Amino acid sequence: MNDRLLPGVSPRPASSSRWLVGDAIRYTKRFESGRRGARLDERIVKSDKASCRWALREEVLRPRFSASDEVTRGAQATRAFLVESGFAEAEIRTTPVSLNDNWVMGSNRPANRFTARGGLVVETDKVDAIMKSVERTGELLKQGVVVENSFARYYWSPT
Repeated sequence: MNDRLLPGVSPRPASSSRWLVGDAIRYTKRFESGRRGARLDERIVKSDKASCRWALREEVLRPRFSASDEVTRGAQATRAFLVESGFAEAEIRTTPVSLNDNWVMGSNRPANRFTARGGLVVETDKVDAIMKSVERTGELLKQGVVVENSFARYYWSPT
């Protein structure tokens, strides 16, 4: 028998190590057998509903309402962009504008005192139109609209 052992390994009887290995195998097989019985067929389906949120942001130093006015102007340009993309007015809703004073907390004073955020949400069954409009978000940037993000969600409902 070899007299040297690996550091940190204590000698154990063969029966206890066999028991540990056997227990680990039984534990693993218990989960594996549960998965085998629950196999489902998977298929790729096309979404039938979509929702997309265009978040707009504007930062200014002074006065505070100019940031809110800029977000409102951006929301109007975004609404026109979405109507041009083929969405009905009933599918588009505006989120409220929030105005934050960045100088309120702490002694750190960023260059832009006020940050205004707002946006629009489109909920529709025109999934392809949502995908195309998200891809065309760069056109809004060319118009001077600051788009923080355009987050799209796709849904499928079994009918």
